[in-house]
Amino acid sequence: MTRLTLLELTGILRALSHPIRLEIVKKLTNNESSVTELKWYLHRKQSNVSQHLRVLREKGLVSSKKKGKQQIYVLNEKYTDLIRYVCKYKV
Repeated sequence: MTRLTLLELTGILRALSHPIRLEIVKKLTNNESSVTELKWYLHRKQSNVSQHLRVLREKGLVSSKKKGKQQIYVLNEKYTDLIRYVCKYKV
């Protein structure tokens, strides 16, 4: 895992502190997904999922790529180990 500054780590953990965002990154550890796929997986409105993805994108936890008309979201490999570590503890 890449060494993070305390400020970076605090921002990342704050982004992961919301249950929906934690579910999103857990899903993305296994495979990339579109907003529509995440919407169905989470049973949430697309606008709500998009808001949470924006927070994760701003912290650099996820990125997106265009595939046809869809935005496909993928987890930043830099944080994969950290996210797997956080996700293994069910609170």
